[in-house]
Order: sequence, then C-alpha cells, then structure tokens
Amino acid sequence: MLILFLTKLNFSGYAQRDSVKELNVIEIISTKFKLAETGIKTQSIDSFILSQNKQSNLAEVLSLNSGIYIKQYSPGGIATTAFRGANASQSAVLWNGFNINSPMLGQTNLALIPAFLFNDIKIQYGSQSALWGSGAMGGSLQLNTLPFWQKGLNVSLYGGLASYNSKSLGTALNWSKKNIAISAKMFGLKNQNNFNYFDSTQNKINQSKHSSFDRLGFVGDLRWILSKYISISSGIFGLVGNTQVPNYFSSLPSRQYQNDGQWRAYATCNLSKNKLNSFLRLAMLFDNLNYTDSTALIYSKSSSKIVLIENENFYLLTPRLKWHSGINFSQSSALSSGYIGEKYLLRYTALNGLNYKFKNEKLLIYGVVRVDYYSVGSTPITGNIAADYSLKDFKFKLNFAKIYRQPTLNEMYWSPGGQPNLKPEDGGSVEGEAMYEKTINKLTFYISGACYARLVNNWIMWLPHQGYSSPQNIQQVFSRGTETQLKIKYKLQRITFEGNIQTSYCLSTVESNYNSDNSSIGRQLIYTPRYNGSATFRVLYKNIGIAYYQTYTGYRFISADDSQWLNPYFYSSLRLNSSIKFYTYECSLYAAINNISNVNYNTIAGRPMPLRNFELGITINFNNNKQI
Repeated sequence: MLILFLTKLNFSGYAQRDSVKELNVIEIISTKFKLAETGIKTQSIDSFILSQNKQSNLAEVLSLNSGIYIKQYSPGGIATTAFRGANASQSAVLWNGFNINSPMLGQTNLALIPAFLFNDIKIQYGSQSALWGSGAMGGSLQLNTLPFWQKGLNVSLYGGLASYNSKSLGTALNWSKKNIAISAKMFGLKNQNNFNYFDSTQNKINQSKHSSFDRLGFVGDLRWILSKYISISSGIFGLVGNTQVPNYFSSLPSRQYQNDGQWRAYATCNLSKNKLNSFLRLAMLFDNLNYTDSTALIYSKSSSKIVLIENENFYLLTPRLKWHSGINFSQSSALSSGYIGEKYLLRYTALNGLNYKFKNEKLLIYGVVRVDYYSVGSTPITGNIAADYSLKDFKFKLNFAKIYRQPTLNEMYWSPGGQPNLKPEDGGSVEGEAMYEKTINKLTFYISGACYARLVNNWIMWLPHQGYSSPQNIQQVFSRGTETQLKIKYKLQRITFEGNIQTSYCLSTVESNYNSDNSSIGRQLIYTPRYNGSATFRVLYKNIGIAYYQTYTGYRFISADDSQWLNPYFYSSLRLNSSIKFYTYECSLYAAINNISNVNYNTIAGRPMPLRNFELGITINFNNNKQI
C-alpha cells in the first residue's frame, strides 16, 4: 500500500530498528512504490526542476521534463496525459498512493494542480493494473508529500508575476521533531490570460478574450510515530478552479464558465513488528464540476464521491521472500444533470503477491495477482510478473502485465447514450528497459533504452447514435514503441554541467474495428505523436542555476483515417534561479522565458497556445533547526 515507511524498517530485510532516535538517518520509503518500480521504467522530477517551476502546473512541468505527451486545451483549459499511446482514462494519477482520477470521467485535469504543492513527483511508464487498479494501463503519475524529520521549523513565502497579468502567491510550513512531522502548503494564482496567438483563419495575431482563470490549492500532512511499532498519518488535498472558456475562432462573444472543486482526505495506521508490516487506510475523495453556457442554454452540475477502505500487508516469509496481500473496498457515487438519479459503483478487491531476492542480490522478481469484483459488469483478474537484474554498471528491467479499465460512470449512465453493459477494456502488455551508468573521475553518464508493446481489446469510443453520442466497445488497439535517455554530468571545480536528452517513438494503431467503418484500420490513433523528444542543459555554480529546455512534438493526426493533422513544432524555455543565505533566512529569485523562438503551435486543434512569455518569482525561506 502506499503508506510511507515512517517506522524503523529496512526494506531489504525488514530489520526492526531499536529506537525512533535513528529517524534522522532513515530514508522514508514507500513499500508499495518500491514494489511498483520492479520491472518498470521510473523517472523522478528533481528538486531543481521544481524550484524553477513554482508558478507552473503539473501539465507544464511534465511537458518540458518527461516523455509524456500532454494534451492541453490552451492555458487554463483541461490538460491530460497520454502515456505510450494510452488515453487519459488509461493512466493513473496517484496522490500518496490513492488514485484520484474522477469516477465520472476516469481522468484528472493536470492544469488544476500546482507543482508547488508537492516535493516528490514520480512517473512510472508501463502497465500496473494489478497494483493500482482500473486505468493503470499506460503508466502512472505519483504525487507525494514526503516528511522531513528533526528539521525544526521551516517557513517559506513565495510570490510570482508572469505575462498576461498573471499573479501567484504561495506559502509552505514544515515542522518536525524526531517522532512527528507536520507540513502545509497553499498556492493561489490569478491569470487574466489575455495571451497573444496567431489566428490562421485571419492570418494575424489576436489576443484571447474571456479566458481568465484562477486557481487555489492546499495540501496538508501529519506523520506521527506513536510507539516503537505503531505510526499514523493523515492528509488533506484541496483544489478550486474558476475558468472562463473562450471562443478563439468565433466572432461571437463567449459566455462559457467552468467551476471545479476537489477535496481529498485520508488517514492511515501502520503496524510494523517483527516480520510484519501492515497498513490500514481510509480515504474520501470529493469532486464538483459545474459548467454553464448561457448562449447554448447549458447549465450542467456534477458531483461525485469515493469512499475507500483498504488493508495491505507485507510479511517476511524467509530472509529473501516477502509476501504481499491486500483487500480493498470502494464506493463511487455521482449526481449529475446528465444522469437520471444518483448512480453508484461498488468495488471489492483482493490481491496477493510474492517478492523474491536471489542470494547474490542481483536478481529481484515480483509477481502479483489481483481480482476486482464490481457491482456492475464483469470481474477482471489482472496480474504482473516483473524482474530487476543488476550486473556491475548495467541494470535490466522486464515486466509482463494483464491489464484492464472499468468503464466510467459517464460511460455507463450518461443520459442519453450511457451503456451499463459496456465491457471493460482489457488486454496485455510487455515492456523492458536496459540501463548503463558509469562514473569516470568527474564525469558521470547514464544511458537507457526501453521498449514496450500493449494490446487493448474492447477499446471504448463515443460514437454518433440516433442523434446523440453513445460509448461503444468498438476497437482493438496495438501500441508499441521505444524510448531512449542520455544523461551526462560533469563537475569542474565549483561548476557542474548537466545534460539530459530523451526521445520517444510510439506507433499506436487500430487493429480491428467492430463497426462497418474500416477507415481507421492500421491508422495511428488521433493525438498520439509518433515522435517526440526533449533536451535539457543545466549549469550550476554555487547558488546559481541556469537551465535551457528544448522539446519536439511530431505530427498528430486529428481524424480517424489520418487524413488531417497538426504540424510538428519545437518549443524552448530558458530558466534561471539564484539564492542568497543570511543567518536563518534564504532568499531565492527565479526568472523564465517561455517559447523563446515565438513558435505558433497547438496541442489540440482549434486551441491556440501562447507566443513568447515571461515569468519572475521570489521565495523567502526561514529555517530554525532547533527542536521546538
């Protein structure tokens, strides 16, 4: 399960610590996250990147620093992930181990989530339905708030300005002793969003109208070690967003508005004694989304709730064999102006897994089987078999998975068009990665190559039906591709040079279509670039850091028969930060230039993106390491 390993537990041997006094030298480890990394390509967004992106939302951070294609409906609009040819509802977004995707839509709007709120962001590329449940087919995005032990009091205040009358404020508070850690962060942003864009219909530069938005985010966490064997934790995560939705290529004024509200809370109790590590967790997730368009006489209100209870256990059967078991219950419910009454979906889950590390500790194997029983539909059985192998400077990963996605509440119950008898999307995948890392004097370089293949049956699509749209199990989709990464780090006295180049090739095609229209057979899925890549170059000197980002996004087809497309584009950003310390205070400044070459580009057809723009921010930190 996710709970963070606050206890005196060594993951490799689950050795019991004698005292909580050793907490200051213990790395806080999430047991389930470590298991999830077996056989899977994993990428971390480091603290340097986060320090240069305090005004950014998650979509903006990921588009510059990962191999994920981000589909964004212009600034302030919806932004979702596209892992390895999978759509947003086939990818999991996890907050401290809880899947926070909407039960109605099956996805998360990354444009609502400030990167400022989290100190640990990880990306796992690959299929893991057996661990994270429905939807974890293409990959998972993990948002964590890790505690800092015995650090006393830390207070941080942040303020930022950006182009298009954007203003942001943030504050963070952390307080910890040897057995308790409390943290809270809040971030607010108000953006008039009157950016300049190129209007191809009029062949001139226009300014967006009726496009302002504001965001408010909050996250708070408590970690408390009650005794030698028992610890508890709890957290809350809230988001509020108000957005004006523009008409970019219409002479008519827009009267569209969207209001989002999301609240999540959890509590966990962890027991670690002898060979057993057991977690009991309770979570409640609330979502509200209201959309109005007075011109079209649309007044839509939706609210959903998830109540979740789960228990997971990790037991050391032998010094090298661990048993992983868990049970889970969740109830999803939703009310919407598009439903006839309130709708419910119950889920009961059981999983069992074994993790074995061979005597030479070079080979680690993890296998898990999961059964989900739903109150509506079938009973999916999924599983993963994964392995890690280390050989000197080389490391290899391999993962086989059986995967699925349960239809969302909208797909089953939207009126008109919902289909309660939809089948789950299901299939299988295989992926592998080879890595080589070597340090020679002051030079460190890292090279990796990954490949994957995934076949999904009963792919759900919304199709026209008797004057309205209805979801259907319509396609079989085959996704395969390769990914490469090269990282170089060189230290020259006080100067550090770093480079990171990532490339991705994804071929995601329709293999069969269960209706009479076969024009999509063998064609690339819409909004799935075959080629994309990124390069980052950083120079660090004392307390000064400068980074240059360059990305490439290839052709994206926007019609099922691949007859229409969006042109490829290059995008660049330059970011600088510097800090000065004075006694217990630290002042940090950062500046950024985005879209340096003033490129006209779109990630979604008809949704323009800004031309060149700027950011400026300041952060003041206060540290008191005394144990208050």
